[in-house]
Amino acid sequence: MSANRTPRQSRAGQSAAQIQDWGRFIFCNTCDGWHYGAGGAAGILLVRRNYNLPGQPATHVVMQHRADDLRTWAIPGGALDYGEMLRQGAIREASEEVSLPLDCTEGDDPLIVIREETTLTDHGYWRYTTFIADVLREFNPTRPAGEAESISVEWVPIDLVGLGRVSPLLPAFRDAWPTLRGIIQRSTIWNQMVNMGGENTDPSTASSYTVSPPLDQERGRILDSDEDSDPSM
Repeated sequence: MSANRTPRQSRAGQSAAQIQDWGRFIFCNTCDGWHYGAGGAAGILLVRRNYNLPGQPATHVVMQHRADDLRTWAIPGGALDYGEMLRQGAIREASEEVSLPLDCTEGDDPLIVIREETTLTDHGYWRYTTFIADVLREFNPTRPAGEAESISVEWVPIDLVGLGRVSPLLPAFRDAWPTLRGIIQRSTIWNQMVNMGGENTDPSTASSYTVSPPLDQERGRILDSDEDSDPSM
């Protein structure tokens, strides 16, 4: 999400001043730097799995080649709009940047299922929350017409993230990627346990899908398809 994008009025009764107030940079006393978005930010890591192999291993993730000065790579995400919940903001950003449908989690045959939520950047007043989601059906990420924040958006093999042409990574994403990849890999191990009969749990439902974060990281919350988060939490 660019700094000069005009925030939308996403709730009835909000004034233009209220909305615009969230679309600004704020100074962070924790890192002595600046963050965009007075209400924090959220992104979504879209994961493709090979459902024909044991454990349903992750093979690709959706990446955005950003049109910034360094031409960095990252996942879809950006600042929350005024009044948005975290998951709403993450899905909206992905809709704006990679054409993910806004109703992607709805219905009996959803396009994606959100498996986990984790906040790896927590500077107190400002936080960046990442949602990890499995893509269950065919999805071709594309840049929406008029979208100027990206050079390209595409499925990238998980082993190539940060290597070769898929580099450099956006610094914040580069720091978070080892932990995010660990979450994805541990979910593969969980799937293997289920397939072997080691757990009496259906991993296709997010409310029963459990993975273990690193010992030095705060545990992400497991989400079901109807749960959302308050950005003030």
